[in-house]
Order: sequence, then C-alpha cells, then structure tokens
Amino acid sequence: MRLIDKLINQIDNKYLPPQGTDLVVAVSGGVDSVALVHLLLRLANQYDWDLTVAHFDHQLRKTSQRDAEFVQKLAKNLGLDYVSAARKARYDFLQQVARRRRALIVTGHTADDQLETVVMNWLRGGGVRALAGMRDLDNNIWRPLLSITKTQIKEFVRQYQLTYREDETNQQTKFKRNLIRHKVMPTLRLVNPSLEQVLLRNAKVMASLADFVGQETARLYKKMAKSQKDAIWLDLKKLNQLPEFLRNEVILFTIRQLQGHQQDIKKIHLDEVQKIINSAEGKVWKQLPGKLFVSNRYGKIGFSRYRPKFLNR
Repeated sequence: MRLIDKLINQIDNKYLPPQGTDLVVAVSGGVDSVALVHLLLRLANQYDWDLTVAHFDHQLRKTSQRDAEFVQKLAKNLGLDYVSAARKARYDFLQQVARRRRALIVTGHTADDQLETVVMNWLRGGGVRALAGMRDLDNNIWRPLLSITKTQIKEFVRQYQLTYREDETNQQTKFKRNLIRHKVMPTLRLVNPSLEQVLLRNAKVMASLADFVGQETARLYKKMAKSQKDAIWLDLKKLNQLPEFLRNEVILFTIRQLQGHQQDIKKIHLDEVQKIINSAEGKVWKQLPGKLFVSNRYGKIGFSRYRPKFLNR
C-alpha cells in the first residue's frame, strides 16, 4: 500500500480530523516533518484542510538558523502560511498558534519514535499510560505517521525527490533517545527480531487498558468526591477500600480536576499522600508541588489550593 493510501485509510477509518479542519503542522525540516507536510498537502483539497507550517527553533545548534530558513522557504514554495518561534517550550508555542487559529496540531512522530518512547518510559519505570506511548489523537494533537516506519518515510521522500535537513546531533549517543535508538534497540532486536511488532502491539494493549482505567477512575471519583471552591474532598473509607493502584489513580484524577494537570506529581508525592491517609491524627497536612495542599480531617481527605484552615487557628 502506498504511503498516501495508508494515511487516507487511517483518516477514513478513524474519521480524523474532520473535513474543514485547520491544521498547524510542526515542521523541523527533518525527513519526517518534510514528508508529513507534503503528504497533508496532497490531501488538503480532498479533505478541505487549511495548513499552516509552524517551526520551533531550539537555538541549541549552530545550524538551527539555517533549519529555520529552510522551513520558511519550504512553506513559501508550497504556498503555505509560516509561523516560527525560538526559546519557548515547543508545545506551548504550538498550542498558542493552534488557539489563535482554532486548529489541530499535527506532528511527524513515526512508529520508530513510538518504539523509542515506549522503551524510554519502560526504563524510567513508567506505568500504564507511559507504556501506551503516544496516541494517534491526543486532545488537539494529531500524529498521522505513528503507524508508519522511518524506512517508509525515507522511501516516500526518495520517490518524490524531496529535500530535507539532517540534524547531526541525531547521531550523538550522549543524548538518551539517541542512545536507545543506536545502541539499545539494535541489541534488543538480537534477542527478538520481531521487537517492533511486539512493542507496538503491547503499546496498543496498554492504550486500551489506560482508557479503561480512566473510565473506572472517573466512576469511582464521582462516588467519593465532593467539590468546594478551590478544594475537593474524598471519602477516606471509600478511598482506602481501593487497591493501591486505583487509589493512586483517583488521587491523580482529583489533582487534575483541581488544577488541570498532574505535572510534577511523582511516586514520592503519592507515597506522602498515603501517609496522610494512614495518619491516626485528626488534623494532618502536607504541601504538594504546584502549591497544592492535602489534608486529613476526620474521615475526609482534602486537596486544596489554600492552606488548610485549621493551620491558622
């Protein structure tokens, strides 16, 4: 199956993104993102998409300015709008552009990137969500090449004689992802030549499991949570009846409900919350990252944006 046909098949089967969608395409100038923008442009008329090329300049390499110039010229030659930024968090920049244009962000992550991400997350001790890797569609981020290999991408680029930029740092194994790509993955393939298929299949299983856990966590949260202004209280008895895994999931879900994310909350913080849960004292508390407070008050576990009132008495 041709690469473009594979992409069309994915769109038609999953109905994403819908016709008429504005797409902000992240283009670094490398082979994956160059192939991505050419593929999307070939489908733009059929699906009534409006494309914008977005380039993020990390300014970490001497050649980064030439990368930016290459992408700007590419966008101009293709007749596409171009936006760029430097020294910002990459996804913050893309989200800002997407909000202004009410658009979907599109990135060029491939099956190879998915494999490396799953292995990296495994080595970090990641849980179910981490082992699921990246999703094809994650909120407003679309990754249409996630089931397509780097070899297929390079064949497409060669076939259509497309030019792209080479990042020389991709060969430097002092970077963890490169070390996994050039050293760890080849070694694992010696153990199992079907490594790619196994890891990608497992990632899909983990993604399904993560979806189930998410649904179950939301159900449990509704049964034990009471919301107040800038605070959420959980029924301690019901929370303690859960297995540790689900108990932690409910805690993380509560934190996301309160502040919109669980950034900076690590296993060590969940362990601290568990100590508060297990405390025999009537009024105990702990401050968490993100200026959050957790407290135990006579059968209720509270998560709040303010210091528990009993501390000021």
